[in-house]
Amino acid sequence: MSCELKDEGQISWDEDMLKIELGTKLLFMNDFQGAESVFLNGMRLTRGEGSNVGRRDMRGAFALQYALVSVIKGVASLANDQLDECLKRLWFAEELSSEDQDWVGKVSLMSFLFVSFYLSNCRML
Repeated sequence: MSCELKDEGQISWDEDMLKIELGTKLLFMNDFQGAESVFLNGMRLTRGEGSNVGRRDMRGAFALQYALVSVIKGVASLANDQLDECLKRLWFAEELSSEDQDWVGKVSLMSFLFVSFYLSNCRML
């Protein structure tokens, strides 16, 4: 039984990684709307609970990527309000990430979020 749960968790992980890879490819091909769409859909996934042992809640990772799209869009367009939008998205990513169970990926994600908060706030000064 636990072998089945592990397989389900691995399948879910692989699917999420493919989506993140697709969104990243779209981002670096300057398809900002496509990348945002992929990451936004990933943020809306239901999180694994209870019977989905081994399944990671990747919504925070998708939300972080979604926030970083706004940074790149802002740099590319020189928009004044883009850092404000990025901070809103970063706070949402932090909220989603904090709902996940503790694991090394959560620690890494939260660390990157805090560095992003710091850099965004420094830039706004």
